[in-house]
Amino acid sequence: MNKATKIGFLSQSAPITLRLYHTNNSMYRDVDYLCRMKMYIIWGTIVLFSMSACTRKIKPGRLSEDVISDVRSIKSAPLVVRLPTQSRKIEKLSQLAQSTADSSLQSKYLEMITKAKSDDELLSQRIREAFEKYYTYSKVVFVYDTAYSKLKMGNTTFHNHKNEVINLPTLHHYDYFVIVAGSTYREELAFVTKDHARMETPLPYRKKINRFMALKQPEEFIKKQVSFFNERLNIVNTYAQLK
Repeated sequence: MNKATKIGFLSQSAPITLRLYHTNNSMYRDVDYLCRMKMYIIWGTIVLFSMSACTRKIKPGRLSEDVISDVRSIKSAPLVVRLPTQSRKIEKLSQLAQSTADSSLQSKYLEMITKAKSDDELLSQRIREAFEKYYTYSKVVFVYDTAYSKLKMGNTTFHNHKNEVINLPTLHHYDYFVIVAGSTYREELAFVTKDHARMETPLPYRKKINRFMALKQPEEFIKKQVSFFNERLNIVNTYAQLK
């Protein structure tokens, strides 16, 4: 004998019915019920996560002295954005191209080098444009990761939004901060101190966004991160002035 028991409604249009089938003392759940339950569990998890993220508000009275000092330092010194390159890959491919006597293989290596350089420049351009359009909190300078190691010695090459070379010989004397691009994957940005320490909450560190957006919509992905940094810094700075 088949029995069907209603166990509740999650919406008016989608009643959930649990059907229990008894055959030789065995009980089987209806496949449709399991599918619906999985769907609602996933939907509920997403909603709860979104709600918890929205309720994390900045409270002016709880800003530490370090946070107040850092947000003011970021305002006074240029923000350094480290641009990622595939320099190691390009160097290895160059060595392979020079060491092979096979002209077709050499041509393949050279094509891969050209593609890597093109990808690097496209990503760097997208990052520079995003900061030009969506970041207003402080001045910004850009440095390629190949020259970044020389920054602390005050002997490196900086670029502006147009990728023009600019001179900042005294930057290493400031308590500057860094945006590291490509820390986990190439389009991801991380906001850190000059020693690459994580920023203290509520200062920005990383913007949590679905990685699939980085693959399908890299420009939008970068824009959302830069906008998040700018908005959070402005909010914290406003609260810091109230203390």
